[in-house]
Amino acid sequence: MNIKFTRFLPPSVLCAALALPVSFAHAQVAAPAPPNAPSNAAGGTTAFAAIEERKSKATARGFAIEAPDTLSIPDTAYLIPSGAIFVAPDGRGNGKSAATPMALPQAIEAAPAGATLVLRGGDYRVGSLNLQKKLTIQPMPNQKAWLLGTDVVSGWKRDGALWRHDGWSKKFRPGGSAQDADPDFPLSNRLDMMFLSGRALGQVASREEVRSGRFFHDEAAGALFIGDDPTGKIAEAAARGTGLNVAATGEGAMVRGLGFRGYADRGMGINGRGVTLEKNAFVWNALDGARMWAPDGIVRGNLFACNGKSGFGTWKADRIQFEDNTCSFNNVEGFRKAWSSAGVKFGHTARIAARGNLLEANNAFGMWLDVACDDSLMVHNVARDNAVSGLFFEISRGCVIAFNVSQGNRGAGVHISNSHDALIYNNTLVNNNSAIIVQQGGRKNNAESHLSEGTTIANTPPGGTFTTRGIEIKNNLIVRTAPGKGPLLAINMGSQAPALRRAPLLVTALDSNWYLRAAPSGALLTWSDDGQKAVEYSDLSEFVVTTGLEKNGAFLTGASSIFADAAGRDFRPKAGAAALGRPAILPTLVAKAAGVASNIGYVGALPPLAK
Repeated sequence: MNIKFTRFLPPSVLCAALALPVSFAHAQVAAPAPPNAPSNAAGGTTAFAAIEERKSKATARGFAIEAPDTLSIPDTAYLIPSGAIFVAPDGRGNGKSAATPMALPQAIEAAPAGATLVLRGGDYRVGSLNLQKKLTIQPMPNQKAWLLGTDVVSGWKRDGALWRHDGWSKKFRPGGSAQDADPDFPLSNRLDMMFLSGRALGQVASREEVRSGRFFHDEAAGALFIGDDPTGKIAEAAARGTGLNVAATGEGAMVRGLGFRGYADRGMGINGRGVTLEKNAFVWNALDGARMWAPDGIVRGNLFACNGKSGFGTWKADRIQFEDNTCSFNNVEGFRKAWSSAGVKFGHTARIAARGNLLEANNAFGMWLDVACDDSLMVHNVARDNAVSGLFFEISRGCVIAFNVSQGNRGAGVHISNSHDALIYNNTLVNNNSAIIVQQGGRKNNAESHLSEGTTIANTPPGGTFTTRGIEIKNNLIVRTAPGKGPLLAINMGSQAPALRRAPLLVTALDSNWYLRAAPSGALLTWSDDGQKAVEYSDLSEFVVTTGLEKNGAFLTGASSIFADAAGRDFRPKAGAAALGRPAILPTLVAKAAGVASNIGYVGALPPLAK
């Protein structure tokens, strides 16, 4: 079935942006594991040991997952344009030369629209900066400029086995919403943060709970307590909510090559249309790395890591280009994983182009498109070792999910819920709990706010954006060499009436997928022709005879690895692997979105090695 998104963006327009140069580096070359994150290809990173074993509710420092402390800004060497305004942490000059730099707040206020601010490397302890015009902010070539939400805390006194600082008056409102709360981590929305020589400390609820690696803020007494001797170290505590806000009048602004760390809310908030974030690092902020509420943004080459709830998020930020970013180890504070935490979460944002991103070891979904994220692309991404599903498409209509590598996720490699018209082609799905889940839940389309741009309740086709229909699943390479609880392919009908949740209505095309697993038994896939309880199939041939689907699929049991180097995360199939079955021709929309020919002749995200 050739699905056409007739009610939404025409395919020719949807693919027009694909002419932009995209490296797809994460998908084509095995990316290294982040620092301090030992991993194995079969079972994923050790970051989730506490979650998997449930022996404790937190790591040694009290965070929901163990995450690296040392994270760097991507290297940059941007040219300095004529007329640039120079800035330094201790700047007191006029900014006309590197020898007479200004302070950052004054430079933002004084610079004319269209100017470029060039920041000397160092620490800028600033916050609530408001960018109300089009400016470019970048560092000096080959230097690192950090915007910090923390203040240095000195004057510590020994207090029994602890150390105490008196006179700390900073207080922050609880973050997130009531639905964000996870009872296992009741302090997740307490936005205080502390660092000791760059190492994040976990927050506890009382003085008695403080030990090495943890801190307590006694708001009533105005005191901070830590369990480590601060002598000879730099102790910092969060003193500011947000680093930089881009107002609606900051349309077209560019922020590149900077670091944002230690803010009690988020590093950046973007309300300006067409803002570019490039090669920044948003790390260890209490809620989000950055959040965007305006359309036409470009977010490329950034690091979003170790943030309290989410790395990056949007709301009504249509036509965003989200490319070549790394989102890792987010939701360290343990917000509820099923509500709003994620490596990256797009909300009510249509025409997303998400390409070439690495989504790794997030204590949440890796990439989540939720509510009216219509006519979007998720191509050439790597999603691995996330605590829930790697790629999630929910309550939306029209998405190309193709040529992604999704591996070791504790949910599904690809997850579809209450959504129309998703084209799931040529993904490599390795050792996820289930490779693909297609689900129809009980939520109903009953609010204008849940519809995409230009639609209303009256002109929404039957079922609207809350009904799963028209899902195509072809050319996916599905491999399980490690234990998993779920079937490789799960058509999970959910709670709707049987007439609405028949599997053939949810999935209209299923063919040319290859299923390889080491275990000889267990559910290969689940399916229901009548909408009643799903039937488990342990053998592909039985499924083909019963349903008439997967006639060109392949099933191999007892398989070890067919990959070049699975332990090293090189998931290119070995030479000769293409002989297992017959791949399907790609729909034009999928081929254009992925930048490949329609008759590529292989399954999975990566071409086989040459013989």
